[in-house]
Amino acid sequence: MDILEAINKRKSYRGLSKEPISRETIEEIVKAGRMAPSCSNNQPWRYIVVDQKEDLERLYPALTDGNYWMKLGPVIVAIITQKDYDCVIKSRVYHHFDTGLATGFMLLRAQELGIQTHLVAGYSPSKTRKILGIPDEMDVVSLMAMGRLAEEVPQELSEKHRSSEGKRPERLKLHEILHYNGYNPEVEPNNRESS
Repeated sequence: MDILEAINKRKSYRGLSKEPISRETIEEIVKAGRMAPSCSNNQPWRYIVVDQKEDLERLYPALTDGNYWMKLGPVIVAIITQKDYDCVIKSRVYHHFDTGLATGFMLLRAQELGIQTHLVAGYSPSKTRKILGIPDEMDVVSLMAMGRLAEEVPQELSEKHRSSEGKRPERLKLHEILHYNGYNPEVEPNNRESS
């Protein structure tokens, strides 16, 4: 699979199987993240992989009700970083940006290996921090479900989630996100009568 194919095939599925993912495969995915660029090569990203049944169960109370489906998969990854780990240049703070780049590399490598990933914002950072022993000075940027796609859409998914499994959400048109030689607010989607 080439990189464009991985980009085009990647989707945030919820219908994950319980099939375990080997730590060797997880480490292959994280190795891709290690290769991402970062300010002054600071590499501010850190990942906590939760892959043991009892540890996953300890983490479930940190999820919001809407992310019940994460309990279907075999792995949840906590994505964490710290401001002091990366560049702060005047008002520009880079640790979240660089951690996002590394995570994006991981998503594409996972796709190439047949592993689905789904980043979520529906979780309690404070509960996650307490459960996983993350220091207060570290930011819990996101949680990521990781698993193989189930052969059939799991019955445990809500009707809303079941119906969205096959469709990729619409993307903004190129002319709505691309500006040349300066910012033009007229092309922003909310300023257009029709696309």
